[in-house]
Amino acid sequence: MNDLAQARQQLDADKLAFVLVKEGNVLATSDDYGVRELLAAVDRLGATVRGASLADKVVGNAVALIVVHAGICAVSTRVASESAVKTLQRYGVPLHAGTIVPQILNRRSDGPCPMEKVTMPFAEVGPGLAALREFMGAR
Repeated sequence: MNDLAQARQQLDADKLAFVLVKEGNVLATSDDYGVRELLAAVDRLGATVRGASLADKVVGNAVALIVVHAGICAVSTRVASESAVKTLQRYGVPLHAGTIVPQILNRRSDGPCPMEKVTMPFAEVGPGLAALREFMGAR
């Protein structure tokens, strides 16, 4: 089984929010929804995460920027936003998505996800990630 298939299988079996797998080893998991946990895992793992595969329940542009920044090589998700698809395509990261939606909604489903909203204007990883970190630090 390849890393992406392993990550997808564990995501579903354990009802997790994300799973990072590299060379058959699980690098990180979380059952906490949101971008903060993924960014913390990527920061903690540093260069170790480069070349890993990610299975995540929902992939918006914020997650896509983190993926590119970290050097994650493949992503699988149930739901991806159009902006995430564009970002991952731009940087050549394969994406397997069950559904593609115009944008990720907030938890009340009455507007855009705050992380999606703050990263939407950014096509480049550096500025987008800086805006995301600033936004999360202010919360």
